[in-house]
Amino acid sequence: MQDEPWPGSDLSAGPHTEPDREYRDQPGHHLTMDEMIGQYIRKTLTLTKGRIAGKGGAAELLDLNTSTLRGKMRKLGIQIKRIPGKG
Repeated sequence: MQDEPWPGSDLSAGPHTEPDREYRDQPGHHLTMDEMIGQYIRKTLTLTKGRIAGKGGAAELLDLNTSTLRGKMRKLGIQIKRIPGKG
């Protein structure tokens, strides 16, 4: 039994060993988990036009409590630019 490889333990060359280019910001640099989460939050905020809470807001799309999302944004330094005269 010890001589048999564990399923999924073979990390030889294959598509699962090379991250998608979408998750890299420059050649040879792999993003950290916080960088990936930050990018995902920013993309979601772009989709929601900066809306965090309420129906169709980023928190709803990310399936997070609004205060949890705001906490993650604060931790990652993500700020929403307020547009004068809007909301």
